[in-house]
Amino acid sequence: MEEQTNDDVPVWGVEEQMTSALHAAQGEGYDFLGKGGREKTICEWDFTPLVLPAEINIDGHPEGAEVEDGFYTVTGNNGSPNLFVLLNPKIRTAKQPVGVYLSAVSSRYAVASYPEVFAPMMQHCLDNGWDARITCYDKGKKARMDIDVTNFKGNKTNAQVGDLYRYGVSIHNSLDGTGSLRISGVAQRLICTNGMVATQSRNLMTLRHTINGVGSVDFKILAKAVASMITEVEEELLLVENMRGTVLSNEMFERLLVAARERGILTLPRAHAIKNKATDEVVDHTLSRGYLFRVAMQGWAQPEREWVKVEGESVGSAFHAYNVLTGGLTHKPIWTGPATINGEGNTSLAGRTLSLGALDNRLHAVHTLMKEVVQGSIELGDYSTPMEAMGIAA
Repeated sequence: MEEQTNDDVPVWGVEEQMTSALHAAQGEGYDFLGKGGREKTICEWDFTPLVLPAEINIDGHPEGAEVEDGFYTVTGNNGSPNLFVLLNPKIRTAKQPVGVYLSAVSSRYAVASYPEVFAPMMQHCLDNGWDARITCYDKGKKARMDIDVTNFKGNKTNAQVGDLYRYGVSIHNSLDGTGSLRISGVAQRLICTNGMVATQSRNLMTLRHTINGVGSVDFKILAKAVASMITEVEEELLLVENMRGTVLSNEMFERLLVAARERGILTLPRAHAIKNKATDEVVDHTLSRGYLFRVAMQGWAQPEREWVKVEGESVGSAFHAYNVLTGGLTHKPIWTGPATINGEGNTSLAGRTLSLGALDNRLHAVHTLMKEVVQGSIELGDYSTPMEAMGIAA
């Protein structure tokens, strides 16, 4: 009797099989990851790191004339190699023909490719009906698995937010020697694909890249961490929706941007005085830099913008401000406007493309700031106005 095979069930075996199965199991992921120019920073995750002993080139030893010039392997006291270089062989250039440099690690570091680490997690996601997708960036140094639980086995996990957002968790891993698996709560607003990082990243497993640590995924820990963070994300999304009820005046919004400057979310423009040559009186100021500040001001004045998408009674609310900031960070729209305070001239700014790691940090900083504003933890009236902060007298 011929053995029947279920072609729908991925095979998680050797690395080639794991890679193939992972490709087949990839879900949709979150669109916002590739917005704002970040598609150019994303690379293939299905590579096996090239691990080579580190060598040094001796050209005239400073203390040992008997040491011949040439290349020597870096070794420990026992003479065995104890420093290794990790390369991504899929990304090669004329100046890096073997592969792009990822990190240098000790002999204790257990190298595990992304397929090795994420394959059992992907199987766990499939078993639970979760959509999951792997995204690799920074030339292969880092990767993340984004797990979307919005439609849990065909049913919306939380109907109150499931119609407005896709949400779940991100599990972060690295090949740059920086350590453990981390988990954070993530979401994407459906109408404008603005990204959101609603919970602080925290360690999930700490022995991932040491000997005997790789391959030992404790799924009880994983399931508990995911379930706990999903509850947190849902609560945070409900809080964001409730921001519609907090009204901000134009002045308070501008002061909010100064508070955002202090959190490292944005920078203010630099003002340069223009003086009347005859009287030496300051008559205007040219402005430079301050991309996200200018974009935010534009999104506040024009809530219909594709990267804001706020309407009705939500216009002029903390919810509006939240989406102005997350939209500017996510989509990096081109800003065009006057070159001076008085509206003279014209200029445009494109902004700098944020890496996925920097984007996560700033999106979470926005969430924390807005949460503190609506909960009354900070008073926007205590902050200066942008004009004051830029040193421009009223």
